[in-house]
Amino acid sequence: MKFYLLTIVTLCFVTTGLNVRVRRVNAQNDFNRGFTHGQLKPSGSLLTDLAQIIESNPQSAEDYFNRGVIYYESGQMEKALADYNQAIEINPNYVQAYVNRGVLYGELKETKKALADFNQAIQLNSQLAEIYFNRGVLYYQLGQIEKTINDLDRVIKINPNHTKAYLLRGSFYYQLGQIEKTINNYNQAIKINPNYIDAYSLRGSLYHQLGETKKALADFNQIIELNPNYTDAYFERGGLYSESGQKEKALADYNQAITLNPNLAQAYANRGVLYCQLDNLSQCKKDLEKASRLFRQQGNIQMYQKIRQLLQALG
Repeated sequence: MKFYLLTIVTLCFVTTGLNVRVRRVNAQNDFNRGFTHGQLKPSGSLLTDLAQIIESNPQSAEDYFNRGVIYYESGQMEKALADYNQAIEINPNYVQAYVNRGVLYGELKETKKALADFNQAIQLNSQLAEIYFNRGVLYYQLGQIEKTINDLDRVIKINPNHTKAYLLRGSFYYQLGQIEKTINNYNQAIKINPNYIDAYSLRGSLYHQLGETKKALADFNQIIELNPNYTDAYFERGGLYSESGQKEKALADYNQAITLNPNLAQAYANRGVLYCQLDNLSQCKKDLEKASRLFRQQGNIQMYQKIRQLLQALG
């Protein structure tokens, strides 16, 4: 019985940063760097400052845009949308406002409006990689993988060092069954950034599936060297050790994974199976019972039922 924790690429849109003039902040190049969600810490005092500026000068598209970013980051989507709308009404050529509004529409599942905004942003400036990246994410959500890859191709053409584009493009090639291209893209991401843990994780998982144990082990060893607290790496490496007959090493890795994450149901399940193989039936059942409870609590009914069936078979 094998259990694998599959590493999943989390897709997210990339919003532009602030261009705030308040407090002498000037970040005109933030858009080119590509701010991701969560990097901005919303400030109530900054909102107050912007409100006063907008009241005194209601025709500043930039100030509406900046306030929209703050509203977005604080979860006030309707207010963010209203400010992006106002920024675009004042300045119909405001590229960043279209991008951020497109991101917002994408998260609200207003895909047609999101696509229209990204297309408009590209019409205004076709050389900004993050617009294509965002549109690629949207195409993926629409199930249009080929268009996603085309947009990621454009991202990489504009910015050959865009590691996340290589990572995602590799993952999409994997979905299309193009394994060589998948690995090539992961390799390129790692070449650009030798500390890119997500790329090692995806490549290691793929090598694991392909039965290339030495290469998979090398990738998970590298992850652990970079981040000794990376739970999934211990879990995956434990599986590799178990399959190659290195039971004690596997046990040590499962123990470490559980220490780092006591709610990792898959680790208890795998460790339980390993204890059965080591003829430690009592500890085997104990771990499988724990895995069963966690799977049920976490809503994974399919795995819960499989574990219950295994426990019944053990008697």
